[in-house]
Amino acid sequence: MKNLFIIFFIFNVISLNAEVKSDIIGEKAPAISLLRMDNNKFFKSEILLGKKHIVLCFFATWSVACALEIPKLQEIEAGINNEDISFFLVNVRETINTVSPFVHDKIYTFPVLMDRHGLILKKFYGTELPLIIVINRDGIVTYQQIGYKDNDELQLIAHLKIL
Repeated sequence: MKNLFIIFFIFNVISLNAEVKSDIIGEKAPAISLLRMDNNKFFKSEILLGKKHIVLCFFATWSVACALEIPKLQEIEAGINNEDISFFLVNVRETINTVSPFVHDKIYTFPVLMDRHGLILKKFYGTELPLIIVINRDGIVTYQQIGYKDNDELQLIAHLKIL
């Protein structure tokens, strides 16, 4: 009986891992509809599609890696000065009461979207934070960065310049 349980457990772990997808580059981005922290209105990605490229940074206030990543994104946005690109922070599984002081204390200027239950993160197959996704005007995912390492921003800058 114990061996049967172990086989069943291993099969389920393998099955779950088979369903996890990490590279969605080239795929149509899922629709996004999330509450904006600043004005309590809903952000809908289809409003920007056809007009702008979208950069999403999924984050949490407790994540050290996110705290390192977000200031670099602000520098990138200021440095590229491209009005055809919109940057958004997407908080995952936290409340506005937690996120608002964090964003204001750090003086982050990006609009913040609230993914309260992590559903949009799951649509992008996200399992680690930060997760950066770039969606082009046509609604196709063109860039994905999972986690944070020094100098990751150089790849993102190069990618944004060719959009």
